[in-house]
Amino acid sequence: MKPVSVSVLIVTRNRAGALAQSALPPLARQTSPPLEVLVWDASDGERSREAVSAFAAAHPGLALRYRRAPRAGSSSQRNDAVAELRGDVVLFLDDDAELADDGLEALSEAFADPEVAGAGLSIRLTPAARALHAGRSRAELLFRRLFLLPAPAARPSCLASGWNRYTLEPYAGAAEWLCSCCAAFRHGLFADHRFDESLQRFGGYAYAEDVLFSQRLFREGRRLVLAPRGSVYHDQAGGGRLDTAGAYAARIYNHFVLWREATFPFLPWSFIAYAWSATGFGAFLLLTGLLKADGARLKGLALGAGAVLDDLLRGKGL
Repeated sequence: MKPVSVSVLIVTRNRAGALAQSALPPLARQTSPPLEVLVWDASDGERSREAVSAFAAAHPGLALRYRRAPRAGSSSQRNDAVAELRGDVVLFLDDDAELADDGLEALSEAFADPEVAGAGLSIRLTPAARALHAGRSRAELLFRRLFLLPAPAARPSCLASGWNRYTLEPYAGAAEWLCSCCAAFRHGLFADHRFDESLQRFGGYAYAEDVLFSQRLFREGRRLVLAPRGSVYHDQAGGGRLDTAGAYAARIYNHFVLWREATFPFLPWSFIAYAWSATGFGAFLLLTGLLKADGARLKGLALGAGAVLDDLLRGKGL
């Protein structure tokens, strides 16, 4: 059987240090080298280009290319860059994600099954991220589960509310969504599927774009898996995302888009679960915003709810 060729795509903006320290070095050590690596950069200056050029010069055996992105935004950059790639499979790799040395080999093995449309790797969290999850109270976890919000679970799954459940421990097997810090999909899928650019409404970072993209595939009956070996370390570097108000607004509005596009068409009754979840999260922002005098939460709630209402008035709802 012909080996599966993998193109690696890294979309980035203003994080040259993460590129040079996290994403690029492991790609030169892979037990199964990539067909190509493309860095699609929307940075304001030249630091990222210089970092890629220096790495390419030091590793001439790695087929590494750099392109300046014509449009900024995590979804739009991915959509624009895919057409430049030649591999059977496209791996979306965050600029702050470090592949294990056998990561590409593990993904190639997963795609040896012709029924697999998308595959990912187990994510190893930074100590800070793990401490954040461990520090969540039982009351918070109960609240998340009660209102069908994102929360830890035994496997990556989709909820009728539109939200997702994620894993904190190593997992292999069937998945209902894949995290785009390290998610690979067959190239042919992009003839009919794109990352939703409406999720960039509050800034270039498209919150939950990976959940929406992969949930659409899952709801269509496509097979998604996490490989039985291989892993990725997600450093979660700072910068390049949304301010506090924008982040809360995106959670509200993008949740609506996620449910509308990937859940409601397949589960028409799910509007009950969506309304319950949205009410719970909205009440949380309102109460904590008032109690803590946190204007950013209240502003995010107003912006997000306004965006949902705007879509409904424009006929972009049910």
